[in-house]
Amino acid sequence: MVVHLIAERPEDINSFKNAKCGAELFYTSATDLNRDIVKGAEFVSNFCIRQAECGKNVVLLADGLSRLERASAELGAKGAAKRFLSSAICAGDVSLTILAAISAEDAGLERELEETANMRAHMPLELALQGVDPPVDIIKTYTSDAEPMQTRNELFAAAALRKRVIKGLAEPEEIAAMFKKTANNGQIIRETADV
Repeated sequence: MVVHLIAERPEDINSFKNAKCGAELFYTSATDLNRDIVKGAEFVSNFCIRQAECGKNVVLLADGLSRLERASAELGAKGAAKRFLSSAICAGDVSLTILAAISAEDAGLERELEETANMRAHMPLELALQGVDPPVDIIKTYTSDAEPMQTRNELFAAAALRKRVIKGLAEPEEIAAMFKKTANNGQIIRETADV
């Protein structure tokens, strides 16, 4: 597990350092030069690729893809966010999975990354302020071409949960509570089939 904070506020970096979450932490500060922010992201993606090449499964959590792209654009070399996200790999039993956050206001970058990213988790601030944890909008969250990766029962459960929210039969808080009280996807599928 690797966490990369991109052009983050110093107080947030300190919070992560003090949290001792068990992940390898890399960061650049909001006070760093644009070239250092871009070079830092390149270093982290190369580090993770090498770990995967050595046979390790790596999950890279990155916060600040929008800030990375802004730093890249100010250097006159757009596309750093797409290159960063494109370093995800799956080769046999080994993978480098990248989960990266972009700002909700950055619709242009979102469109640019659509062909690179195969999953989108929409986490609106309104749900977080309502106390929904995790604040995931299940209507707008999706995985591209999910059908080959899921069983028929998993697809049915996902569709049933979305339908309940769309029809107003369940609130996002109820769905989040369901995920919290279940141990795994199999239990969610069984509970959804009972509804």
